[in-house]
Amino acid sequence: MPDPAALSGIIMIGYQQYSPDRLNEVKKSGLPLVFVDTDTLKLGYCSVVADFGQAMQEALEVFWGQCKERIALLDGDLDSNFDKNNLVGFRFRDYKKSLAARGQYDLDLVYVGNFTPQSGYEAIKDALKSGSFPEALIAANDAMAIGALEAFKEAGIKVPEEVSLISFNDTTAAEFANPALTSVHVETQQMGRASVKVMKDLLDDDEAGTYKVTFPTKLVYR
Repeated sequence: MPDPAALSGIIMIGYQQYSPDRLNEVKKSGLPLVFVDTDTLKLGYCSVVADFGQAMQEALEVFWGQCKERIALLDGDLDSNFDKNNLVGFRFRDYKKSLAARGQYDLDLVYVGNFTPQSGYEAIKDALKSGSFPEALIAANDAMAIGALEAFKEAGIKVPEEVSLISFNDTTAAEFANPALTSVHVETQQMGRASVKVMKDLLDDDEAGTYKVTFPTKLVYR
């Protein structure tokens, strides 16, 4: 980390992907902190987030509206020693909560990569070896969804005819994938600008307090 004496504040993207030692190092700096893409309000830090809880619910309701009951999640975790039933990602949390409320949560339908296309490909390829795959899949990001598409293609499984797929982030890759991906659009640029405004507020006003800025999401159908 740069010399804290040369900094006024720190804006951090995410939270879970940092090691405890790294986070402690940053916290000990005593500088104002703003976290982007992770709700750190209960930890005492300002945050700028997207409403992924609503986005996950909307994705699930799309599938339920299509009478799909076996819905899998391709989530990501950067820790190789992850606990599959307690993944750190908020997408997993919201997915598990919604399906558990309907009595449909099944740990066997949770697959884990590390947010890269290759990891998505490998996770779905391994899942397909079981011989029974669900009717729908939600991928935590577009990169893993593209890897999943390749695994489906190799297995002769048509998307969306045989397996429906929704991903998160709505990057350029989602638009130009084959087939193009229905994806949750996230206002990343606006979130970046907002994080700077929050930091300026903290620096300019000693009584600014701790607060969270939440941006809506939009499901882009393709």
